[in-house]
Amino acid sequence: MKKRLFALMLAMMLVFTATALAATRADEVFASASASLSSGKSATFRAQTQTYTNTISVVSVSLYVKTGNTWTYARSLPAPSTSSSGINFSASKDYSAYIGSGTYRINATFNADGYTIARSSGEVTF
Repeated sequence: MKKRLFALMLAMMLVFTATALAATRADEVFASASASLSSGKSATFRAQTQTYTNTISVVSVSLYVKTGNTWTYARSLPAPSTSSSGINFSASKDYSAYIGSGTYRINATFNADGYTIARSSGEVTF
């Protein structure tokens, strides 16, 4: 009986801890945001807000190159000219003219009604 009570209390503590951690990591405006760089040197940007927004867009994109184990800023890239209202945002942009050979990633800054959040893509080697 004591073992069952202990196991139940432990399970409840784990659930409460996980819920508290998830709540502290949640963003107040964005439910999700991501930037991805493809092997074809194009990028896809996606975002979803918690509630309706008048404007969601990508306001800046930066290119980083990996040298050894260090990421170095390479240049600013043109952001996609697409914006949307509502909750969901999706855009793509071809960056093949800006990316040579090597290992790269991009950093993108999203804006939803004046609130910004930054996201990085995974690294891609060309």
